[in-house]
Amino acid sequence: MSEEELKEQFSRAKIATAGARALEMLADPAYDHFSFYDFLCEMMLAQDTNRKANATRKAIAGAHFANPNISIEHINPNPETGLSAQRLARLKDSEWIIGPNTQNLIIIGPTGSGTSYLAQAIGVNACINQLKVRYWRLAELARHFDALRDNTFALDSLTQQLAKYHLLIIDDFYTTEISRHASSLLFSLMDAREGQATVIVSQLEPQDWMKQIPNQVTAESLINRILHPSMVIRLDGKTNLRAQHNPSEAI
Repeated sequence: MSEEELKEQFSRAKIATAGARALEMLADPAYDHFSFYDFLCEMMLAQDTNRKANATRKAIAGAHFANPNISIEHINPNPETGLSAQRLARLKDSEWIIGPNTQNLIIIGPTGSGTSYLAQAIGVNACINQLKVRYWRLAELARHFDALRDNTFALDSLTQQLAKYHLLIIDDFYTTEISRHASSLLFSLMDAREGQATVIVSQLEPQDWMKQIPNQVTAESLINRILHPSMVIRLDGKTNLRAQHNPSEAI
C-alpha cells in the first residue's frame, strides 16, 4: 500500500491526524527506538489534540463573540483594575462555571475600561475548556425577544436553548431601554438558568438597572437572581485592559 493510499485509509477511518503523525514518526530516525505502544500513544495524543482544537474553534464560532481573537492569558494581574492574581486565577478556572457551586459574574465599569473585553476573554477561555458559551448584547437579545413576541413556541425554544449554555454572557446590561416584554422574558431566562453561570456586563450599578425595568416586582426578582450568588468586579477605567496586550495576537 502506498503512502497516499494509507493516508486515504486513515482519512476514511476519521483518524487522519493520528495517521499523519504516525507517518511523520516513521520517517524520522529519532523515533526508531519507540515501541508499538509508544507509537500508539503519540498517534492518539495528536488526534486528541486536533479534536480539542477543532472543538474549541467551533465553540468560539458558536458563541458569537464580538471579538473572538482575545484571551484571558493576555490580561496581567493589576490592582488598579481590581484583578488580583488570585481573582484572575479563579476566573481562568472553570469551577465557578460548572460547579458544584456555580456563581454569576458581574463586571461593572465605564465605557472604555475593558468590561466587554474581560467578559469575552473569560468566554473564550471557557470555550478552550470545552464549555458551551453564548454571548449577547442585551439590546440585540431584546430585539430578538420582541421579534418573536407572537410565536410562543419559538420564544420557549429560545429560552430553553439559552438556559442550557454552561456560560451566558449578556453585555451592555440595561445601558439602553428595552421593552417590558423583553424584560419579562429576561426574567424567565434567568429563572430557567438557575444553577448555571451568567456574566453580566454593564456601565451601571444594579440599583440603576431597576430604573430601566417598568415592573418593580420583576426588577427586584431579576436582580436578586443575578446577584445571588455572584462575584462582582468593578473596573475604574484608569487602566484599559485592552491596552495590556498586543491586539494582533490571536488564539
